Formats: sequence, C-alpha cells, structure tokens
Amino acid sequence: MIEDLIQGIRTRLDASDTAREKVLILSRKSIRLSSETIKYIHRRKFESAKEKLRENQLIVEEIRRLYKEDYPEVYYKGYVTSCQQEFMESFFVYKFIKDEPILRKNIEDLQVEDLSVLLGLADVVGELRRYILDSIRHDDFSEIEKYLLLMDEIFQTLSSLDYPKAMIPGLRKKCDVARSIIERTRGDVTMALQLKKFNNNIKK
Repeated sequence: MIEDLIQGIRTRLDASDTAREKVLILSRKSIRLSSETIKYIHRRKFESAKEKLRENQLIVEEIRRLYKEDYPEVYYKGYVTSCQQEFMESFFVYKFIKDEPILRKNIEDLQVEDLSVLLGLADVVGELRRYILDSIRHDDFSEIEKYLLLMDEIFQTLSSLDYPKAMIPGLRKKCDVARSIIERTRGDVTMALQLKKFNNNIKK
C-alpha cells in the first residue's frame, strides 16, 4: 500500500535523476569547451576559438531548452551555473580581445541566467591580466592601456551592484579578487614600461 502511495513520486524522481546525469555530462563538456576557447585566444588562434565558442553555445542552449522548464530542480543547480559562467567568461574574453561590439541584446539572446553573466564577466579580469602579461613578454605595449581600463571598468561596474549576497552569491568575493588582480597588473605594467624606457635609453 505504501509503495502505491509513493509510486508517482518515485517515477518523478527517476526522471529527475536521469535528467541530472545528462546535464552533468553536458555541463562538463561545456566547461571543457570554454577552457579550450580561452586557450586558443591566448595563442592568438581566433578562428579555432570562435569555433569552440559556437559549439559551446549550442550546448548551453540545449541545456536550457531541455531542462529549464521540465526539470527546474536540475537546471537551477551549481553545475549549470558553473558551465554558463565559464561560457560567458570565454564569450566576453573573445569579444573584448577581438574588439567586437557587445550589445545588451547580444547578451539577452544567449538567454543565460543573470548570475552566470555577472560571475563570468568578473572572471574576465583574470584573463585580461594574462593577456597583458603575454603581450609584455612579446614586447607589445600597443593595447595594454586599453585592457587595463577595461579591467577597471568591469570591476567598477560590478562593484556598484549593491544587492544582498543571497541575490548575487559569489560576486562580491570575485570583485575583491578582481581588485587585487588589477592592482598587481597595474604594478607589473608600470615596471615593464620603466624597464622598456631604461633599455631604450641605453640603446641610444
């Protein structure tokens, strides 16, 4: 008798568990593609990065389409937030480095959850630091100031979101990390510019 009472619940739980396993597989694949996208960006292989980004977007869309409405208990979990966050980070890094415009409509069309957009944008600061340091190693100072200003704009904008932690969990901590990254990067750039000036004076 008791088994009959919970049969409907058991059926729904089985379906939810199956959905969870499928989402986990897709989320892991999405995170791997995000990593590969950023790897190609830093190697200046932008066509490969674009291909990975496009492939990843299809997976993120698939997760939303198949699970957001029918399995919200699965969709609104940390692993989906993580893969969306990583996707948005790779999306922003690609757009910023390629100097392609990003309209609000572009973000809305992706239909990624707001928190994932914010967390992904916050993580861009670290990748811009990496790109700046790579540029310095290649003796390319042409766009360093632009990226420093962009890092600061990201930090200032996200820091202005004065909402309770429960509404944007994890963002305040990421902003603290971003501030530290910006300060260290500015110091590294200043030192590199001074060294470059010193070397140029010696050559004269």
